Amino acid sequence: MHMSDLQSRLLRFLERHGGVLPLKTCLVARGYKGGGRLAGKGPGCVRRRDGKYLVERWIASSTRAGWGDPNTQDGFSYLADFRPGIRLRDALQAQPEVLLGPKRASAHQGEFRVLTKILDPYDPIGFHFHQTDQDVQANSQLFSGERFGKDEAYYFLPGPKGAWPYTHVGFLPDITRQELVAAMAAGREALLEISPYFLARPGTGLFVPAGLVHSPSTVLTLEIQQPSDVGAGFGLGLSPEDRSNPAAVESAAQRALRHVDLPLCQQPDLLEQLRLVPTPLSNVPAGLQAWWIVPPTATPKFSAKRLLASQSCTYSEPDCFALLVWAGQGTINGRPAKAGSELFISYRAAQEGLRLEPGPEGLECFAVFAANADIT
Repeated sequence: MHMSDLQSRLLRFLERHGGVLPLKTCLVARGYKGGGRLAGKGPGCVRRRDGKYLVERWIASSTRAGWGDPNTQDGFSYLADFRPGIRLRDALQAQPEVLLGPKRASAHQGEFRVLTKILDPYDPIGFHFHQTDQDVQANSQLFSGERFGKDEAYYFLPGPKGAWPYTHVGFLPDITRQELVAAMAAGREALLEISPYFLARPGTGLFVPAGLVHSPSTVLTLEIQQPSDVGAGFGLGLSPEDRSNPAAVESAAQRALRHVDLPLCQQPDLLEQLRLVPTPLSNVPAGLQAWWIVPPTATPKFSAKRLLASQSCTYSEPDCFALLVWAGQGTINGRPAKAGSELFISYRAAQEGLRLEPGPEGLECFAVFAANADIT
């Protein structure tokens, strides 16, 4: 399709949909077993021929679900009811100022720089960490197709908690490097004994900066993060024979710890530093309650709110954002919306305000905002 034709069609599409882009559900397969709360087929249901499990939903995503594979097409969100199919990423590039606003369109090269996920693990996810922006930019040969590191934040969602409702972060402050390497060699059970943990209580969350070793719980989790799919498992990766070789162990430890922020991992007050407790907002219209669940004070790279509309109201923001309807039903700018509906709210629609018309049970949503437009 010629660019001018696409631009015209997008403008007409926006007009028909009240200034918002409805998006298709994007389920992403990973190597760990799913809890069955997203795919709806029961715990660990294999949904792809490659044996991977559909365990994550990616929301308003312009990010490739690569994890080291620069050729995959997984992870991209597509507009709903738009023919031929078009990715959100391409729509943003075609109409950047209309969708993102002039400042963000210029500063971020027509990109919506945030990725939102819902994680649905059956088992706790293994210890791992994510590289920083500086790590990725300084080692481009190791991170094909990636430009950003991965700070992330969790908000724990209601529902069955699974078998392990504890998220482990970092290590005890008095653990020596020798003890840490010994635990890495011994495996997960040894790492659990030296890693502090949160009870992943629904309605609370935590911030997980890049460089922090962590092991997420089995609780259904809303994750907001930088638009990146970088990361590494935390372990030595040695054969049983090599584990008895001190030189091999030390060499593997140096590789494993290269991008880990050990001072951060061992801060004495780490749990309290990372904890996120929803903060209610007072300057909201009648009929709407709102909370920061990831406030801008946590990081300038993304933020998020929980919204609960109990009666008709108009909700506005100064910038574009992604919106996920979590519970209830009603209409948004005159279009039907229900639990699971996913929208990209254009710059103009955000400023003019969304008309929320909840049904009898209300309308609960999450609004997610991209990196501060002053960050390039």
